[in-house]
Amino acid sequence: MNLIRNSSVSLLVILSVMMYSCIQIAGVETTNGATVVMRDNSIEGSTPPFSSIYMFDTGYIPYIDRGLGIVLSSDDEGKFQLDGIGKNVLNVQVVDNVNKVSAHLSVNRQGVEYKSEMRSSGSLQGTVECTRSGRILVFIAGTGYYILLDQQGSFKFNSIPPGSYTVQAALLASSLNGVVPAPESFSEKVTAVIGSDKATILNEKIIISGNYYRGN
Repeated sequence: MNLIRNSSVSLLVILSVMMYSCIQIAGVETTNGATVVMRDNSIEGSTPPFSSIYMFDTGYIPYIDRGLGIVLSSDDEGKFQLDGIGKNVLNVQVVDNVNKVSAHLSVNRQGVEYKSEMRSSGSLQGTVECTRSGRILVFIAGTGYYILLDQQGSFKFNSIPPGSYTVQAALLASSLNGVVPAPESFSEKVTAVIGSDKATILNEKIIISGNYYRGN
C-alpha cells in the first residue's frame, strides 16, 4: 500500500514538473522576439527579459548627439514602457546580451504592433573619402553607431542588428577645450542592408565632397 501511495505521489510530482516545464517553455517562446507599439504619447513593448532597448529618431546623429536618443531596459517579464514620447518615427533596437541576439524595428504608426524575431548581429565595412583633410565622423543615422577617423580610409561597425540602415559621413570642424565639434559638410546617404551573422561590405564609397550640407 505504501509502495502504491509513494508511486502515485512520485507520478504527481513528475506530471507537475512536466506541466511547469511546458509553461516555462511556452513563456520563453512568446518572448524570443521583439514587439513594439507606439501609443498616443508613449511607447511600449515586449522583449526577452532584461534586454537593452535603444530608441532614436531617424535623423539622430551619434557623437554630436543631434536628435532624440533614449536607452532603457525591459523588466524580468520582458516588458517596457516609456511615457512622454511624441509622434516620432523611431528606430528601435533590442539587444539580448544573454543569448547574443538582437532586432531592429522602424516604428512610425500609432497602434500598430511592430514585430521582429531576434537574430545574430552582423557587421558593416566600407571606405570613406574626403576632398579636404580633417577628422571624419562615420555614422549610421538613427542609431548609436559611429566611428571617428583622423583621415579618410576604411571603417568597420560590429554587432549591428539585422536590418536596413542609412550610412553617412561628416567632416568635423576643429574644436577647442573639449567641445564636441560641429559638422562642416556631409556625404550623400548610402543604404546598407545588414544580414544575420554576416559581414556586409559596401561596394559604394562614401564621399565627402565639401559641397553637401545637412541642416538640423
